[in-house]
Amino acid sequence: MNMNNIGKLKLTAGFTLLELLVSMSLGLFLMAGLIQVLLVNKEMFKVQENSARIQEDGRFAVTVLNNAVSLTGYREDALTNMDTAFPSYTTLANPPAQTFQDGEVISGADNNVGGGDNIKNGTDSIAIRYRSDGAMFDCLGGAVADGFMSVSRFYVNDDDTLICRSDVYNPATGAAVSTTTQPLIDNVEDMQVRYGMSTGDVFHDIAASCYIDAATMGNGDDCTTLNFDQVVSVRISLLLHSNDDNLTPDNAPQTYSFEGVNNVLAGDNRLYRTVTTTIALRNKIL
Repeated sequence: MNMNNIGKLKLTAGFTLLELLVSMSLGLFLMAGLIQVLLVNKEMFKVQENSARIQEDGRFAVTVLNNAVSLTGYREDALTNMDTAFPSYTTLANPPAQTFQDGEVISGADNNVGGGDNIKNGTDSIAIRYRSDGAMFDCLGGAVADGFMSVSRFYVNDDDTLICRSDVYNPATGAAVSTTTQPLIDNVEDMQVRYGMSTGDVFHDIAASCYIDAATMGNGDDCTTLNFDQVVSVRISLLLHSNDDNLTPDNAPQTYSFEGVNNVLAGDNRLYRTVTTTIALRNKIL
């Protein structure tokens, strides 16, 4: 046999079984590491995406609420008596009819239970009204004709959606002109409303002496003996949650603080964030 051929056979003999096993093991190890990195990055992306969406929704909701509630009590002639400018009125039902007494421009309900129209149990609702000068819009961006009254109502429905309900009516006849309901943001776990009460002349005393809920209105001593006529500011708190579940570290439920209650343990593994805004009723205090 030619010795040169034997040398060539040895050079082309290939990998041994042990070498193949080692190579495959290293490949699987590297692949597992890459998959783990991808999974971690995917989870981080979901957390960041949901967190950003909560912040964006919170900013949008606060903007809409601030714009709408700050119009409370507006009328073209600021010297017009409130009782004259804002006679008593009851809105259409669904959600339940909201009644304003003479001169009242703000009202609300505390912890609605069985409130109808899918209002979520345990959440608050708020309603405000103003008189348009012909260049004003309701909470949905719809134009309100000159002299017409606009009622904006905010509440959370059973689908955890913050709703704006706009009722426009003619104060001269009491006839409804339009009624429109529009969702604003999703994933609202709770909404709580507190009313800043003035114990002095509401048109000169701009500082709230206390903040109470609608259920306490007129049912206690001192500050709580007042009614909606004495409201000079509103504090609205929203508890928002992420759309996706299983986002918390180690799948441990998040704890959060809401409306003075600390270390509340969530019932799932979503992200939670509290958004609060305080709005002065400038048409009543200026």
